[in-house]
Amino acid sequence: METGAIEVGTTHQKVFVKVKGRGDFLNSQALKDFINTMMEKGLTDFLIDLKECKTMDSTFMGVLAGTALQLKNKYQKKITLFHVEEHNLQLLTTLGIHIFLNIVPHELEEPVQLETLPAVETSKSNTAQEMLKAHAVLMEISEENKIKFKDVYEYLKEEINKNKG
Repeated sequence: METGAIEVGTTHQKVFVKVKGRGDFLNSQALKDFINTMMEKGLTDFLIDLKECKTMDSTFMGVLAGTALQLKNKYQKKITLFHVEEHNLQLLTTLGIHIFLNIVPHELEEPVQLETLPAVETSKSNTAQEMLKAHAVLMEISEENKIKFKDVYEYLKEEINKNKG
């Protein structure tokens, strides 16, 4: 399975993110931590380039959705996605995440110098907890998602509880 990479860069007011390869549970925590750090610094304009993103898993999309909801509720802003290929657009639309995002067909800004975001070293337990949170967000979005992710959610809860005991 091809691993993905996240590249990031900032200007004075905007945060640029480029997803390369897969957006998945392996790189979603690093993205979430980076976005939270940027918001703590007062940066709330996020531009995410999906041109080189081959696919996204539900954990990655749950992190996108959670971040989008946080931006909407705290700052009345939307994440802007561009270069969204048909496959990824269908994934976002199927889960209802697209309504929380500003999806444009082309790049909006001149690219900035990007650096690869280092992977977050985390335990299996922490990874499972983050996956659980991401799926909880997806389940809040729609009844269809509740049905779709119920088994995954229950499995992750069981795994977390097993590891506690």
